[in-house]
Amino acid sequence: MIFAITALIGFGLLSTVPLDDDDNDARDGDDVIDLFDANGSDAPTAWMGQDLNNLDLVDGGSGDDVITLETEDGEVHGGEDDDTLTVYSFAPQVYGGDGDDPITVTSSDSNGLLVEGGEGDDIIDASAVEDGRLNRGAGNDLIIVEGGGGPNGIGYVAVPSGGDRDDIIRFDAMTAVNDLGIEMQLAYGGAGADIFEVSVDKGAAEIGTEIGSGHDHPNATLLDDGSLRIETLTIPDFEPGIDKLVLDATPQNDGYALSGLSLSEVEKDDGETGTDVTLTYESDDQITRHVVISLHATGVTLKDIELLDPEGAELLPLT
Repeated sequence: MIFAITALIGFGLLSTVPLDDDDNDARDGDDVIDLFDANGSDAPTAWMGQDLNNLDLVDGGSGDDVITLETEDGEVHGGEDDDTLTVYSFAPQVYGGDGDDPITVTSSDSNGLLVEGGEGDDIIDASAVEDGRLNRGAGNDLIIVEGGGGPNGIGYVAVPSGGDRDDIIRFDAMTAVNDLGIEMQLAYGGAGADIFEVSVDKGAAEIGTEIGSGHDHPNATLLDDGSLRIETLTIPDFEPGIDKLVLDATPQNDGYALSGLSLSEVEKDDGETGTDVTLTYESDDQITRHVVISLHATGVTLKDIELLDPEGAELLPLT
Protein backbone atom coordinates (compact mmCIF):
# COMPACT_ATOMS: atom_id res chain seq x y z
CA MET A 1 0.00 0.00 0.00
CA ILE A 2 0.95 3.64 0.00
CA PHE A 3 0.31 4.85 3.55
CA ALA A 4 0.40 8.63 3.80
CA ILE A 5 1.80 10.48 6.79
CA THR A 6 1.78 14.25 6.69
CA ALA A 7 4.80 15.73 8.46
CA LEU A 8 6.00 19.21 9.24
CA ILE A 9 9.48 19.42 7.81
CA GLY A 10 11.96 21.92 6.54
CA PHE A 11 10.86 25.52 6.91
CA GLY A 12 7.46 24.74 8.39
CA LEU A 13 6.17 23.29 5.11
CA LEU A 14 3.94 20.23 4.87
CA SER A 15 4.96 17.17 2.93
CA THR A 16 3.81 13.57 2.62
CA VAL A 17 6.06 10.65 3.43
CA PRO A 18 5.07 7.37 1.70
CA LEU A 19 5.75 3.86 2.90
CA ASP A 20 5.26 1.03 0.40
CA ASP A 21 4.08 -2.54 0.94
CA ASP A 22 1.95 -5.08 -0.94
CA ASP A 23 -1.44 -3.43 -0.22
CA ASN A 24 -2.75 -1.30 -3.08
CA ASP A 25 -5.24 0.70 -1.00
CA ALA A 26 -3.98 3.80 0.80
CA ARG A 27 -6.67 3.82 3.50
CA ASP A 28 -8.56 0.50 3.50
CA GLY A 29 -7.50 -2.80 5.03
CA ASP A 30 -5.83 -3.96 8.23
CA ASP A 31 -2.64 -1.91 8.57
CA VAL A 32 0.28 -2.26 10.98
CA ILE A 33 2.06 1.06 11.42
CA ASP A 34 5.01 1.19 13.83
CA LEU A 35 6.71 4.56 14.17
CA PHE A 36 8.24 4.00 17.59
CA ASP A 37 12.00 4.48 17.71
CA ALA A 38 13.18 2.53 20.74
CA ASN A 39 16.68 3.99 20.45
CA GLY A 40 15.41 7.52 21.03
CA SER A 41 16.64 9.09 17.79
CA ASP A 42 14.36 11.54 16.04
CA ALA A 43 13.69 9.52 12.91
CA PRO A 44 14.36 5.96 11.77
CA THR A 45 16.23 5.78 8.46
CA ALA A 46 13.13 4.41 6.75
CA TRP A 47 11.67 7.89 7.07
CA MET A 48 14.49 9.59 5.16
CA GLY A 49 15.81 11.49 8.18
CA GLN A 50 12.60 13.41 8.79
CA ASP A 51 11.64 14.32 12.34
CA LEU A 52 8.92 12.01 13.69
CA ASN A 53 8.60 14.29 16.71
CA ASN A 54 6.84 16.81 14.48
CA LEU A 55 4.36 14.60 12.67
CA ASP A 56 1.23 16.47 11.72
CA LEU A 57 -1.16 13.58 10.96
CA VAL A 58 -1.30 9.79 11.08
CA ASP A 59 -4.57 8.26 9.85
CA GLY A 60 -5.20 4.53 9.72
CA GLY A 61 -8.39 4.80 7.67
CA SER A 62 -10.78 1.86 7.57
CA GLY A 63 -9.78 -1.62 8.68
CA ASP A 64 -8.49 -3.04 11.97
CA ASP A 65 -5.28 -1.05 12.27
CA VAL A 66 -2.41 -1.33 14.76
CA ILE A 67 -0.64 2.01 15.16
CA THR A 68 2.36 2.52 17.46
CA LEU A 69 3.77 6.03 17.46
CA GLU A 70 6.32 8.16 19.29
CA THR A 71 5.90 11.87 18.63
CA GLU A 72 5.70 15.24 20.36
CA ASP A 73 2.77 16.71 18.49
CA GLY A 74 0.17 16.18 15.79
CA GLU A 75 -2.93 14.04 15.38
CA VAL A 76 -3.40 10.27 15.36
CA HIS A 77 -6.61 8.84 13.88
CA GLY A 78 -7.50 5.18 14.03
CA GLY A 79 -10.31 5.60 11.53
CA GLU A 80 -13.13 3.11 11.09
CA ASP A 81 -13.25 -0.41 12.55
CA ASP A 82 -11.42 -1.85 15.58
CA ASP A 83 -8.03 -0.16 15.89
CA THR A 84 -5.23 -0.55 18.44
CA LEU A 85 -3.45 2.74 19.14
CA THR A 86 -0.33 3.12 21.29
CA VAL A 87 1.05 6.65 21.49
CA TYR A 88 4.15 7.86 23.37
CA SER A 89 3.93 11.60 23.25
CA PHE A 90 3.87 15.06 24.83
CA ALA A 91 0.84 16.83 23.38
CA PRO A 92 -0.91 14.93 20.61
CA GLN A 93 -4.56 14.56 19.76
CA VAL A 94 -5.60 10.92 19.55
CA TYR A 95 -8.90 9.89 17.96
CA GLY A 96 -10.04 6.29 18.00
CA GLY A 97 -12.84 6.77 15.47
CA ASP A 98 -15.55 4.17 14.97
CA GLY A 99 -15.15 0.66 16.33
CA ASP A 100 -14.01 -0.91 19.58
CA ASP A 101 -10.58 0.66 20.02
CA PRO A 102 -7.94 -0.10 22.69
CA ILE A 103 -6.00 3.16 23.11
CA THR A 104 -2.89 3.43 25.29
CA VAL A 105 -1.26 6.82 25.80
CA THR A 106 1.98 7.50 27.67
CA SER A 107 2.80 11.15 28.13
CA SER A 108 4.64 13.55 30.44
CA ASP A 109 4.49 17.34 30.52
CA SER A 110 1.56 16.80 28.22
CA ASN A 111 -0.22 20.14 28.11
CA GLY A 112 -2.83 19.93 25.38
CA LEU A 113 -3.16 16.15 25.26
CA LEU A 114 -6.61 15.11 24.06
CA VAL A 115 -7.86 11.54 23.64
CA GLU A 116 -11.25 10.93 21.99
CA GLY A 117 -12.49 7.36 21.99
CA GLY A 118 -15.15 7.91 19.34
CA GLU A 119 -18.01 5.50 18.73
CA GLY A 120 -17.79 1.90 19.86
CA ASP A 121 -16.79 0.30 23.14
CA ASP A 122 -13.30 1.69 23.69
CA ILE A 123 -10.62 1.08 26.32
CA ILE A 124 -8.57 4.21 27.00
CA ASP A 125 -5.55 3.50 29.20
CA ALA A 126 -4.00 6.78 30.29
CA SER A 127 -2.55 5.55 33.56
CA ALA A 128 0.84 6.98 32.50
CA VAL A 129 -0.47 10.41 31.52
CA GLU A 130 0.35 13.44 33.66
CA ASP A 131 -1.85 16.06 32.04
CA GLY A 132 -4.65 15.81 29.55
CA ARG A 133 -8.30 15.27 28.73
CA LEU A 134 -9.74 11.87 27.95
CA ASN A 135 -13.13 11.83 26.27
CA ARG A 136 -15.16 8.70 25.74
CA GLY A 137 -17.51 8.64 22.76
CA ALA A 138 -20.81 6.95 22.03
CA GLY A 139 -20.05 3.47 23.36
CA ASN A 140 -19.71 1.71 26.69
CA ASP A 141 -16.13 2.69 27.42
CA LEU A 142 -13.48 1.89 30.01
CA ILE A 143 -11.20 4.81 30.93
CA ILE A 144 -8.17 4.13 33.13
CA VAL A 145 -6.31 7.10 34.58
CA GLU A 146 -4.00 8.04 37.42
CA GLY A 147 -5.07 11.32 38.90
CA GLY A 148 -2.06 13.56 38.64
CA GLY A 149 1.56 14.05 39.51
CA GLY A 150 4.60 12.47 38.03
CA PRO A 151 8.40 12.51 37.87
CA ASN A 152 8.61 15.63 35.71
CA GLY A 153 6.54 17.95 37.84
CA ILE A 154 3.63 18.40 40.20
CA GLY A 155 0.19 19.79 39.72
CA TYR A 156 -0.59 17.82 36.58
CA VAL A 157 -3.98 16.23 36.14
CA ALA A 158 -5.71 13.88 33.74
CA VAL A 159 -9.43 14.57 33.41
CA PRO A 160 -11.48 11.58 32.26
CA SER A 161 -14.94 12.09 30.84
CA GLY A 162 -17.48 9.37 30.10
CA GLY A 163 -20.10 9.64 27.38
CA ASP A 164 -23.78 9.01 26.83
CA ARG A 165 -23.62 5.29 27.54
CA ASP A 166 -22.66 3.12 30.51
CA ASP A 167 -18.96 3.79 31.11
CA ILE A 168 -16.42 2.59 33.66
CA ILE A 169 -13.92 5.20 34.84
CA ARG A 170 -11.07 3.58 36.78
CA PHE A 171 -9.37 6.37 38.70
CA ASP A 172 -6.28 6.12 40.87
CA ALA A 173 -6.69 9.11 43.19
CA MET A 174 -3.84 8.25 45.55
CA THR A 175 -1.41 10.69 43.94
CA ALA A 176 -3.52 13.62 45.09
CA VAL A 177 -3.19 12.58 48.73
CA ASN A 178 0.53 11.85 48.45
CA ASP A 179 1.81 15.02 46.76
CA LEU A 180 1.66 18.51 48.27
CA GLY A 181 1.37 20.13 44.84
CA ILE A 182 -1.56 18.21 43.37
CA GLU A 183 -4.83 20.04 42.90
CA MET A 184 -8.29 18.50 43.30
CA GLN A 185 -8.86 15.85 40.64
CA LEU A 186 -11.90 15.76 38.35
CA ALA A 187 -13.81 12.89 36.73
CA TYR A 188 -16.96 13.17 34.62
CA GLY A 189 -19.24 10.26 33.85
CA GLY A 190 -21.57 11.88 31.36
CA ALA A 191 -25.04 10.46 30.73
CA GLY A 192 -25.71 6.77 31.30
CA ALA A 193 -25.20 4.47 34.27
CA ASP A 194 -21.52 5.00 35.00
CA ILE A 195 -19.25 3.20 37.44
CA PHE A 196 -16.45 5.17 39.08
CA GLU A 197 -13.83 2.75 40.38
CA VAL A 198 -11.61 4.83 42.67
CA SER A 199 -8.43 3.76 44.47
CA VAL A 200 -7.55 5.98 47.41
CA ASP A 201 -5.89 5.82 50.81
CA LYS A 202 -4.99 8.17 53.66
CA GLY A 203 -2.01 9.81 51.97
CA ALA A 204 1.71 9.97 52.54
CA ALA A 205 2.93 10.04 56.14
CA GLU A 206 4.83 13.32 55.73
CA ILE A 207 1.75 15.33 54.70
CA GLY A 208 0.47 15.49 58.28
CA THR A 209 3.83 16.72 59.55
CA GLU A 210 4.22 19.29 56.77
CA ILE A 211 0.71 20.70 57.17
CA GLY A 212 1.25 20.93 60.91
CA SER A 213 4.45 22.88 60.27
CA GLY A 214 2.66 25.49 58.20
CA HIS A 215 3.32 24.19 54.68
CA ASP A 216 0.57 24.75 52.14
CA HIS A 217 -1.37 21.97 50.49
CA PRO A 218 -4.08 22.97 47.97
CA ASN A 219 -6.62 20.52 49.36
CA ALA A 220 -5.46 19.60 52.86
CA THR A 221 -6.69 21.32 56.01
CA LEU A 222 -5.72 20.82 59.63
CA LEU A 223 -9.00 20.80 61.58
CA ASP A 224 -9.63 22.25 65.04
CA ASP A 225 -9.67 18.79 66.62
CA GLY A 226 -6.16 18.12 65.28
CA SER A 227 -7.27 15.76 62.52
CA LEU A 228 -6.40 16.25 58.86
CA ARG A 229 -8.92 16.68 56.03
CA ILE A 230 -7.71 15.88 52.49
CA GLU A 231 -9.91 16.51 49.45
CA THR A 232 -8.88 14.25 46.61
CA LEU A 233 -11.52 13.86 43.87
CA THR A 234 -14.60 15.68 42.58
CA ILE A 235 -17.29 14.06 40.42
CA PRO A 236 -19.41 16.98 39.16
CA ASP A 237 -22.11 14.93 37.40
CA PHE A 238 -22.69 11.95 39.73
CA GLU A 239 -26.31 10.72 39.52
CA PRO A 240 -27.61 8.92 42.64
CA GLY A 241 -29.55 5.78 41.87
CA ILE A 242 -27.94 5.58 38.42
CA ASP A 243 -24.18 5.89 38.85
CA LYS A 244 -22.06 3.82 41.23
CA LEU A 245 -19.00 4.77 43.27
CA VAL A 246 -16.76 1.75 43.95
CA LEU A 247 -13.99 2.46 46.46
CA ASP A 248 -10.78 0.56 47.05
CA ALA A 249 -9.72 2.42 50.18
CA THR A 250 -7.30 -0.05 51.73
CA PRO A 251 -4.59 1.86 53.65
CA GLN A 252 -0.93 1.22 53.00
CA ASN A 253 1.20 -0.52 55.63
CA ASP A 254 2.09 2.33 57.96
CA GLY A 255 -0.07 1.89 61.04
CA TYR A 256 -3.35 3.33 59.76
CA ALA A 257 -6.67 1.51 59.55
CA LEU A 258 -9.85 2.52 57.73
CA SER A 259 -12.33 3.16 60.55
CA GLY A 260 -15.36 4.60 58.80
CA LEU A 261 -17.16 5.89 55.73
CA SER A 262 -19.75 8.65 56.06
CA LEU A 263 -21.91 10.81 53.81
CA SER A 264 -22.78 14.42 54.51
CA GLU A 265 -24.55 17.06 52.45
CA VAL A 266 -22.61 20.33 52.37
CA GLU A 267 -22.65 23.62 50.49
CA LYS A 268 -20.05 23.70 47.73
CA ASP A 269 -17.96 26.64 46.56
CA ASP A 270 -20.49 27.40 43.81
CA GLY A 271 -23.29 27.74 46.37
CA GLU A 272 -24.94 24.47 45.38
CA THR A 273 -25.46 21.62 47.82
CA GLY A 274 -23.49 18.44 47.25
CA THR A 275 -22.39 15.33 49.10
CA ASP A 276 -19.04 14.62 50.71
CA VAL A 277 -18.03 10.97 50.88
CA THR A 278 -15.55 10.87 53.76
CA LEU A 279 -13.19 8.00 54.48
CA THR A 280 -11.73 8.15 57.98
CA TYR A 281 -8.35 6.60 58.77
CA GLU A 282 -7.13 6.23 62.35
CA SER A 283 -3.77 5.36 63.88
CA ASP A 284 -2.56 4.66 67.41
CA ASP A 285 0.26 7.19 67.21
CA GLN A 286 -0.53 9.54 64.28
CA ILE A 287 -3.26 12.08 63.58
CA THR A 288 -6.63 10.97 62.24
CA ARG A 289 -7.17 11.63 58.53
CA HIS A 290 -10.40 12.28 56.64
CA VAL A 291 -10.09 11.72 52.88
CA VAL A 292 -12.97 13.31 50.96
CA ILE A 293 -14.50 12.54 47.57
CA SER A 294 -16.89 15.30 46.55
CA LEU A 295 -20.07 14.53 44.60
CA HIS A 296 -22.03 17.45 43.18
CA ALA A 297 -25.33 15.73 43.94
CA THR A 298 -27.86 15.38 46.73
CA GLY A 299 -29.82 12.32 47.76
CA VAL A 300 -26.73 10.08 47.72
CA THR A 301 -27.10 6.99 49.92
CA LEU A 302 -24.90 4.06 50.84
CA LYS A 303 -26.67 2.09 48.10
CA ASP A 304 -24.77 4.25 45.60
CA ILE A 305 -21.42 3.26 47.10
CA GLU A 306 -19.55 -0.03 47.22
CA LEU A 307 -16.58 -0.31 49.58
CA LEU A 308 -14.14 -3.07 48.65
CA ASP A 309 -12.59 -5.03 51.52
CA PRO A 310 -13.82 -2.66 54.25
CA GLU A 311 -12.03 -4.70 56.95
CA GLY A 312 -14.36 -3.63 59.73
CA ALA A 313 -14.92 -0.04 58.63
CA GLU A 314 -18.13 1.45 59.99
CA LEU A 315 -20.57 2.64 57.33
CA LEU A 316 -22.42 5.68 58.63
CA PRO A 317 -25.72 7.04 57.22
CA LEU A 318 -26.18 10.42 55.58
CA THR A 319 -25.69 13.30 58.03
